[in-house]
Amino acid sequence: MTNIKKIKDIPLSLNGVLLATLALSGIITYLLDKVDPNSEAIRWSIVGFLLVTLFLATFYVILISTKIIGFPNQTKKDFLNPKLSGLIGIFLIALNSFGNVVCNLINHLNLANQTALYLCILPVSISLLALILQIVYTLCFFIKIVTKHRLFKKETEAYGSFLIPFVGFGIGGCYCVNFHFLIPVLIYQIVWLFAIVSFFSFGIYSMFKIVIKGNQDKNLLTSQAIVASPTNVVGSAFLICFNPDNTKYLTNPLFFKIFSSILLTIGIITIIFYFVVWYRLSKNQVNKLTLASFGFPLAIFINHLLLFNFTFIYPEAKLFVLFIILLVLEIALTLFLIGIVIYLNYIHIRYINHLFKDNKDALENNYTINKYKVINN
Repeated sequence: MTNIKKIKDIPLSLNGVLLATLALSGIITYLLDKVDPNSEAIRWSIVGFLLVTLFLATFYVILISTKIIGFPNQTKKDFLNPKLSGLIGIFLIALNSFGNVVCNLINHLNLANQTALYLCILPVSISLLALILQIVYTLCFFIKIVTKHRLFKKETEAYGSFLIPFVGFGIGGCYCVNFHFLIPVLIYQIVWLFAIVSFFSFGIYSMFKIVIKGNQDKNLLTSQAIVASPTNVVGSAFLICFNPDNTKYLTNPLFFKIFSSILLTIGIITIIFYFVVWYRLSKNQVNKLTLASFGFPLAIFINHLLLFNFTFIYPEAKLFVLFIILLVLEIALTLFLIGIVIYLNYIHIRYINHLFKDNKDALENNYTINKYKVINN
């Protein structure tokens, strides 16, 4: 088998690793910027960290793009499988995030405003393309999966991957500030409104089914962690693109504060369930690669909590103690996330290495449990 054909067997879980890695870079950058935004040492540390992140992310993007484009029949097969269809959408979210990380790097190079603006055109174009593809993908998902799967029938299962197309396209609102507003905030606000309607129409119902009913297939246990993503995606995007400091459209300070609090409350409830899924893992055996489902949900919750903490708690002097408590919690969760992301990258790079070396014994012994194949096919 040629190396190109081996790319067909790259597991879809690599999408989750890519997205978690990019999300972690955003969290670390945000925290370091808050330490001292004028420190040259911190700025260059951020630049170095983002370069390493982008090097690894570019490698993943090339592999996944080749798999999706080079093997259309397999891509179609994965998309039409209700258990896997949402996982393809993770790549589009990651592609959107990729453009954001590139812009983040450019913004930390201290270039002239006009130069930075021109350099951001390409990554913003990548993110815009990803956003358009996300919308098309979501429409196809509704037509091919939701309508045929009969989601609202009592006996029909909902899968963690369902939650990705329902709100994934709303994540672009998190990045509009880094994009130098090359894409008007109003565009992201409109997209977010569609995302929140989709979330309340289908997302919450799917989350309820997953939490209450669970999945009959225990190999899908890890995908239940994705329940923590939707609310925190729309919550994070809302805190950016509806912030009165960033836009004059569709914003009201009181509503902004109240609705942000509601979304964070729901987000906290979902992250509790996320850790319940961790507990359930102690009683079940799962494929190691499927642990990729645990990266992004925690990352987007940390991002959501950070944004809320610095937007509403930090400015209030009387809430300083609460701010510190939340900040310590955020840092602790970030350290936990770093461990998860490092482990996920390690096992996936190791898997890819075994795959290209035709080391079938290593693949079978290290990644397959109870004779269940990797989540890819």
